[in-house]
Amino acid sequence: MTERQKQKKRKKPAWSYIAGEKGRNRVRVFERAGRGLWIDYRDEQGKRVRQPLGYEDRERAKLKADEVAATFRRHGSAPPTTLTLSRLFEMYESEVVPRKSESAQSHNRRTLPLFLRAFGSHRRPDTLNRRDWDSYIERRRSGELAPGETGCKGTRARSRSHH
Repeated sequence: MTERQKQKKRKKPAWSYIAGEKGRNRVRVFERAGRGLWIDYRDEQGKRVRQPLGYEDRERAKLKADEVAATFRRHGSAPPTTLTLSRLFEMYESEVVPRKSESAQSHNRRTLPLFLRAFGSHRRPDTLNRRDWDSYIERRRSGELAPGETGCKGTRARSRSHH
């Protein structure tokens, strides 16, 4: 491999910003390739929290990291964070959906509200399980859960066979 090929293979370092003191109130914001800006810290139980910020502005991300670190410093611990399905879908709609084809965007606009109707907008995504998903699929197939205000009786979602 030539020196030129080696240089091409080297990746450009990803952007990140760190606020606070390590082991105390450390907060990092960083850019994930193709996924936007994220925030990373440990909550009051020591559990790692890593979530998308929902915007692309690096200066705004730095301010957020500084604010969260300052909050930890004032209160001696991390503030609790609760990600809801509603917030998750808002981030998805602003970060992912615009990069999809027009037909995929249209599909998302029809189906994302169905998830919220089925599971509730304040539901935490980490509480969803296989039983919830199976129930959702059954309700969609039966027509009980369909785009619009109420289910469309007699309308069945298409069934896909998996081999």
